[in-house]
Amino acid sequence: MNKIGIHYGSFVSNWMDEQLPLIKKVKDLGFDMFELGSDYLLSLDDSGLKRLKDEASSNRLDLTISLGLTLDQDIASNDSGIRQNGIELMSTIAKAMNKAGISDCSGIVFCAWNGKISNLKEKEDGWENSVISMREVVKSF
Repeated sequence: MNKIGIHYGSFVSNWMDEQLPLIKKVKDLGFDMFELGSDYLLSLDDSGLKRLKDEASSNRLDLTISLGLTLDQDIASNDSGIRQNGIELMSTIAKAMNKAGISDCSGIVFCAWNGKISNLKEKEDGWENSVISMREVVKSF
């Protein structure tokens, strides 16, 4: 059976609003999964990540993370420094996800959220850069 989830944006007006108390509410509304923001996840220390994991577990709710890479974090970029920014961010998120018991990340993770490709060569290079970058990121899991 497919799980039914909801995004944290349905409940907050500020992306950095506290999301931990929403877990029980989401479960009480009948959802199986709750999609949290990656920035919120990164704002938590280890004890906060444990509280998040424990709250989700006690409510039998799966958590997932939502992510959109910025232009300066684009892992498909031809600029190695920009790619490294994205690799480092995604690796940090992966480590926090592990601590919080989160196994899924959704969103635009293969390139910049607001990026654009202007020609076929750029698309081919971007694809190759993204694959190479993702190979680095997955080492964090």
